[in-house]
Amino acid sequence: MTNDSSMPENFNISNGGGVKRFLLDLVYPNRCPFCSEFLPYDRLCCEDCFNEVLWTDELICPVCGKPKAGDCICPVSYSRCITAVYYKGTAKTAVLNYKYRSHTDAAILFGRVLHDKLMMTEYARKTDLAVPVPLSPPQLRQRGYDQAELLAREITKGTDIPVANMLRRKKPRTEQHELSASERRAASAEQYSFAGGDLSEKTILLVDDVLTTGATLDVCSEILLRNGAEEVICAVIATVL
Repeated sequence: MTNDSSMPENFNISNGGGVKRFLLDLVYPNRCPFCSEFLPYDRLCCEDCFNEVLWTDELICPVCGKPKAGDCICPVSYSRCITAVYYKGTAKTAVLNYKYRSHTDAAILFGRVLHDKLMMTEYARKTDLAVPVPLSPPQLRQRGYDQAELLAREITKGTDIPVANMLRRKKPRTEQHELSASERRAASAEQYSFAGGDLSEKTILLVDDVLTTGATLDVCSEILLRNGAEEVICAVIATVL
């Protein structure tokens, strides 16, 4: 695997700093999401980690977001999937820290990467709305934040694309990682539903953290299309090998 040739050149790993960031760092010292080493308050990650992480490359199918060789899941109900990293090594650690350990600065880093990748596609001007894949209410209460919503807000920062919570999720009976591909599909179809809103003739950016079997993205895309969306594209932090 090689680093993605579509990765933006001269990517800035500074988070902009500022007084708020400086003061927050005094209480919650900044750490690299990949290696957990302490960082200056105005950095998003270590430069070495950024350069060494397995960013997705030309081996990923640009439509379904899975590796072309053996794992491609096309056809799918969405038209394109933008990915940032392979779910492996320190990138996997960063995603898990983001999801379960409140390392929310990772949303800024991965959101910027996905933002820049989106801006390099024809969907930069076509996208009307960003919709995060939601947590269930108990999950949200437990974590205190919705990682997909934070990511969506970072991806769309600096654009006119609004973020809207148009999907809802029931409490899952079983954690998704414990299910087979077919079981994930059935569970996703049961868990997710439309929360309401105007999607008519809109191109939707569906945002999630990890692409495993594709069941969640496919089911949520179908829901959005059934309720008026013209087209759905997706953005995820990581794709599973």
